[in-house]
Amino acid sequence: GAILILSASICACVFYEKQQKEQLSSIIECNDLIQFIKSQIEYFSTPIEKIFNLYSKESSHSAVTKSIIENRLESIKDLFDMEDFSLIYEFFSTLGMGVKSEQLALCSYTIEELEKAIKKKKAELPEKIKVFRAMALFIGICIIILLI
Repeated sequence: GAILILSASICACVFYEKQQKEQLSSIIECNDLIQFIKSQIEYFSTPIEKIFNLYSKESSHSAVTKSIIENRLESIKDLFDMEDFSLIYEFFSTLGMGVKSEQLALCSYTIEELEKAIKKKKAELPEKIKVFRAMALFIGICIIILLI
């Protein structure tokens, strides 16, 4: 019984660690896409829909459109902190509205904020994982003691 309880607490820890890494990976992927969009607007004045087609071809992603991205963001919003999600969602919902300089400013601002979030999450991740491992182990041991 004790081994089962400890195993369950370790599984919870592994699940949390995986979730945190997926969250970081999702933010990095969005940042990469926004940097790609910015470079296409800045250097080539490429229309938004064409940018998404180019991104689909250059990456291993299937066809990408603005509406697909917005729908995908809705389906994965649990992977983001609310602050990061609102920043990314606001970017994609206003993308394509306004002149080139406004779009570049929006891209630059979003990239800057995402890079801050990425840096913060990368710094916090090892500490969060350590704390969660210790908590999971402690809770597992407490449950074992209570059951004895």
